[in-house]
Amino acid sequence: MKIITWYYPDNPAEAAGLSESDKVFLHSGGTGLLMSNLKGVQGLVDLNKLPLKTIHSEKGLITFGSLCTYADVVSYFKKKNPDHLLVHSLHQSASTPLRNRVTLGGTLAMAPPWSDLTGPLMALDARLALEGKSRGEYSVEDYLTQKELRSGTVITSVKIPLECGLCAHYREVRTQRDMPLFNLTVVLNVEKERISHARLIAVGTRTKFTRMKEMETWLKGQSLKSVKIPEVEKRCQLSFGNKAGTDPEYLAVKASIELGRMIAGLAGVTS
Repeated sequence: MKIITWYYPDNPAEAAGLSESDKVFLHSGGTGLLMSNLKGVQGLVDLNKLPLKTIHSEKGLITFGSLCTYADVVSYFKKKNPDHLLVHSLHQSASTPLRNRVTLGGTLAMAPPWSDLTGPLMALDARLALEGKSRGEYSVEDYLTQKELRSGTVITSVKIPLECGLCAHYREVRTQRDMPLFNLTVVLNVEKERISHARLIAVGTRTKFTRMKEMETWLKGQSLKSVKIPEVEKRCQLSFGNKAGTDPEYLAVKASIELGRMIAGLAGVTS
């Protein structure tokens, strides 16, 4: 019988050191283990003794310990800002039991292509604190695209703004509890009736996630109510891979239509 060694570190640096081996898995909520191939695993690092479940606020930024669950995040923002983007995206993500288990750090470390967390955090310019070989504060986009930031490190906290401007999140699902085929996140800041800041993220694309930088640049400076929705759809050029029972071209068209609807909704356009 194969024996797996369990580790119980009491500080993030120790946990990060243990994770340098590709045969040792970090474990917190445990949901990721259900979807992992554990054949080659020799050790599991239980993170639950680490002091990473705190929440504190300073100057409009909320710092969540990486072991905070989706339920913790939704509960906090419902009290402080019920219209927060993460309330919209996470309250309908997975089932209630899973929302009580899935952690911020675990989701970001695994970065599944159906995540309802990745896009909103990128759109909000959230910052991650890392401990280990790469120590410091980094953007979510840098963490996901730079392999060296994910090797031998542990996410200790996620810093998220309390206010998020005009925001919307869309999930393309067959059923309410289904994992999204893709999701879209839009965050817009408007000053003097013009868009001063735009973030548009798609998760579940061929490259796992896509930040629509050209569209962000095009939107900046425009009057929100004057944005032409057909032009939004035309400029939305997302690429999807083959997914079971779906057509990549259909997903691309559907994503462009939904993005147009999201921006129209934020502008108060109903038809």
